[in-house]
Amino acid sequence: MQIEDFEYLLAITEHTSMGRAAEALGMSQPALTKAVHRLEQQAGLPLFVRNAKGMLPTEAGQAS
Repeated sequence: MQIEDFEYLLAITEHTSMGRAAEALGMSQPALTKAVHRLEQQAGLPLFVRNAKGMLPTEAGQAS
């Protein structure tokens, strides 16, 4: 995991939206989505729950 990865996780948690987090980070939403998928593959479990309220960190996502 790289330092940028922590920034990604924090931004998504703060903004509860992949699009708003990507905008705040100054990157495209597809690039952020790809990074999150990579992190979830490395962790071997989901880091966020996606629902109508947005994206919420899972227990594993909170521990990251």
